[in-house]
Amino acid sequence: MINLIKRKPSFDFNPEIRMLLASAHSRLSDKQRQSISSLLNNRIDWQTLVQLAQHQGIFPLFYKNINSIDSSVWPQSGVRDLRLRFYTYVYTSTVLLKEHLELIQLLQKASLRAIPYKGPVFTRQFYGDPVYRQYCDLDILVCKDDFLEAHQVLLEYGFTLMKKPDEELAHSFKYDVHWSYYHGEKKYRVELHWDLVKQKRLKHAFHLEEHWDNLQQVEIDGIKFKNFDLSHLLLFSCMHSAKHSFASLKWICDISEMVKDIESQQWSHLIGLSKRYHIYRILQTGLALAFDLLQAEVPYPVMEKCRTRPVYILEKMAFSNIFTHSSQRLALSDNLLNYLFIIISRERFGDKLIAEFFLPNERDRKCIPLPAALHFLYFFVRIFRLSRVYLKYLFSLLYKRSTSGTTGSGR
Repeated sequence: MINLIKRKPSFDFNPEIRMLLASAHSRLSDKQRQSISSLLNNRIDWQTLVQLAQHQGIFPLFYKNINSIDSSVWPQSGVRDLRLRFYTYVYTSTVLLKEHLELIQLLQKASLRAIPYKGPVFTRQFYGDPVYRQYCDLDILVCKDDFLEAHQVLLEYGFTLMKKPDEELAHSFKYDVHWSYYHGEKKYRVELHWDLVKQKRLKHAFHLEEHWDNLQQVEIDGIKFKNFDLSHLLLFSCMHSAKHSFASLKWICDISEMVKDIESQQWSHLIGLSKRYHIYRILQTGLALAFDLLQAEVPYPVMEKCRTRPVYILEKMAFSNIFTHSSQRLALSDNLLNYLFIIISRERFGDKLIAEFFLPNERDRKCIPLPAALHFLYFFVRIFRLSRVYLKYLFSLLYKRSTSGTTGSGR
């Protein structure tokens, strides 16, 4: 058992995955360049590799790095398409960076507290160029007290709300963390957040509204705005990734890139914050994945403390999530594994119950319309509905197993 706890997980890296991991850096070291050059001598399925890079959200970074070492390796039949795809990302990311900053300015002019979250501003800040990471929308954090005014500002700017909110705003604030908007003319989506992750899904002690007075000034392309410090941004990234079981390589890349900017004296502060917010295990998992997959610059004493049994299990689960294509998994099994991941990632025994699992949602309310006075009955509607769904899923698994066994015995 001691060996299991102390050693890092062993991963099965085929040539395509090794190439992808080697090229998933904003700045390549000489050692990484040599590693890529050596891998180029192997037989590689380029179609699979390009699809993998695209699926993992790091195609621009992958293309830029491979192209800088040997631009002749691309399959001749697909060179033009790959180049066009890359420059499409260049154009899109440049436009979205401008839009992201303009939206922040627009909200600031309305005297609202707003912060660009993830997206092109984040990529510019930590990767050095907004093109080096894929993103499909823009995220903005606003203070919960300012949300309604920010909502109105977006509507006046030309956005439309993509999903009708719940009957009562208080209900939406209780069970969600953002609303989504779409700009029909400019063809992009914005997610306006009043919190980072649902407390009921990922139990932690961090409350966004407590930190609006402790922000630092940032300037990009002459535009000034407030943002959280590096330690908080790294913790946010780990929290967001843990919500999705670290199921995408781009999130591991984000952690790796931020780690490069952490100075030696900042590590104790970072770890102290994670323990204060009860997300130390989540931080450990993010650092372990960044170190083991991308050789992130995590100090040895910090990594040594990450080699625990829970982190080992979480890291193995995350690797499986990243490199197992979603089409090979069922949605229900994905949900169950995600809940299992969250349970293991929680540090306190009392937090391991995922209350969100039992909270009625829109599907439950569609089953039967009830007056507001009887909304408490939706709890029982949900239990009944989920029991049917998961029992049906369990029986389907048992049926497949029995039929496969029968087929095997016939042989």
